[in-house]
Amino acid sequence: MAIMSVGRKVKKVTLFTFSLRNPASFLRQANEKSLLVFSATFHHVRLNLRVALLRSILPTCDIIFIAEPLQRTLTSLAIVFLSVIPALLVPIVRWRKPGVLPRVFWCWIIPLAPLFFLWDGLISALRQCTRVE
Repeated sequence: MAIMSVGRKVKKVTLFTFSLRNPASFLRQANEKSLLVFSATFHHVRLNLRVALLRSILPTCDIIFIAEPLQRTLTSLAIVFLSVIPALLVPIVRWRKPGVLPRVFWCWIIPLAPLFFLWDGLISALRQCTRVE
């Protein structure tokens, strides 16, 4: 039990616990109010199945929150390209730490990690829906 102060009102909030032994089931209605969060995942659902997915999940929860950090814009694509820079700088920043040779190999000689970040970001940005869609 935790006490949360919102403005002048003081509320008692029960902190939730998560157990891997009892996975969540979307087949039954929860007794308490529930919030379902799709964080940077909803773009993986095909466009023609999104409405059907939301209709099937809606009876099992009270609120659905969808957060997608990227958009199908030039700004998001520029951010995706800039996200490769930290991956390329890792060998320089951690030069004196053990394991420098694998970092140089995977970040500079065969830059798989930066390419994976770039590919995932580009595909995710391009799969985003616009407001019209």
